[in-house]
Amino acid sequence: MSSSGRSGPSPSASRTGSAGANPTCRCRAFRWTWKGEYQEVVEPERLVFTLSDQPGDDAYELITVVLTDLGDGRTEMLFQQRGRMSAEQYERAGQGWSSFFDRVAERLVGA
Repeated sequence: MSSSGRSGPSPSASRTGSAGANPTCRCRAFRWTWKGEYQEVVEPERLVFTLSDQPGDDAYELITVVLTDLGDGRTEMLFQQRGRMSAEQYERAGQGWSSFFDRVAERLVGA
């Protein structure tokens, strides 16, 4: 995900859209539009998709998610993002993704 100066709390978020469309994400503090397409779907092992929060730009990030069944109802997720950002931007993006996945885990525990 490119860093474009958007910041602020996002304790709740919703997403609409589908692959190849321009999904919109609305968070409490701001709104933006994501654009991307699924490149590869291998159930239940691998998901590869492009993603940009700059829909007018042709530059995309490539996101790869590899899922590994660990048994006992547990799944390991290896998440990789590649593209044109600087090392500093990838560091911030990694922190953002980690925060997002921490929130997902919290919600799953409470479900």
